[in-house]
Amino acid sequence: MILYGDVPIVRPQTIQKLISKSVKDKEHATVLTAIVGNPTGYGRIIRDEIGHVKEIVEEKDASVEQKAINEINSGLYCFDIEELILALEKITPNNAQGEYYLTDVIKIMNEKGLKVGGLIVEDKTEILGVNDRKQQEMLTRLLRIRINQEQMEKGVTIEDTNNTYIYDDVQIGIDTVIHPNTTIKSGVVIGENCEIGPNAYIREGCNIADNVKIGSFVEVKKATIGEGTKVPHLSYMGDCEIGKKTNIGCGTITCNYDGFKKSKTVIGDNSFVGSNVNFIAPVTIGDNTLIAAGSTITDDVPADSLSIARERQTNKEGWNKK
Repeated sequence: MILYGDVPIVRPQTIQKLISKSVKDKEHATVLTAIVGNPTGYGRIIRDEIGHVKEIVEEKDASVEQKAINEINSGLYCFDIEELILALEKITPNNAQGEYYLTDVIKIMNEKGLKVGGLIVEDKTEILGVNDRKQQEMLTRLLRIRINQEQMEKGVTIEDTNNTYIYDDVQIGIDTVIHPNTTIKSGVVIGENCEIGPNAYIREGCNIADNVKIGSFVEVKKATIGEGTKVPHLSYMGDCEIGKKTNIGCGTITCNYDGFKKSKTVIGDNSFVGSNVNFIAPVTIGDNTLIAAGSTITDDVPADSLSIARERQTNKEGWNKK
């Protein structure tokens, strides 16, 4: 295979189709091509009467008749390596630009009587290249739309595809709803019937079970979250393991970094965490526990317990006037 480093969104399936055709049809070279409305700037595909690729003619070397051809070269090939090396030895810079054209090997192979074929790509956006930051943004947008469409085809509801950012290896279960302004990064696994966002940030290393809610302004990182658990809003859950049917109150934070190393927080099943709670990791919270709002938890909490870790309120009357 020969691919371009600046053609970044070609699908693996397309590459596999190109290889499969080359092997199946016993072709010494197989070119990935595309049919475009405006072929200006691209090398034209010249085929014979039975559809084999005879040669590729660059724009500056093409005749008026050849420039009218709208099948273009993508620059992606599958070659018989031995025949490619032999053909490369014969190319010359005898052209309008004085350059060595890789495309010349197609004509050289034909002159040798070798079989050369072409495969037309179904989605032309796959062969778009990146030459500047504007094109980079455009291709990033196309890739985002493609990924979101593939997720929706699998049964995921995405309310706003223009403002949802999902990496291409993310796994999401059927009937999960993704609200706008949500980012889900590489390697994340989300179960069925979950609700994610809006304004949620699901980072690497997360495994989220079925029927989980990750709400507004929640960041989750290297977290395992059990079935039916809710993290509704304004929380950071990093380096943690949360059991089934547990509720995490607003403003809860797992304090996982002490300036030197990351540590883990474990919270059991069927627990209720009040608002504005800090868990100073490493710490383990048992099943069926209640953590009072405003607590800073530094020690393990046994199962079936109520834990309160906050200073008793004191009112200083007249303090503000003084």
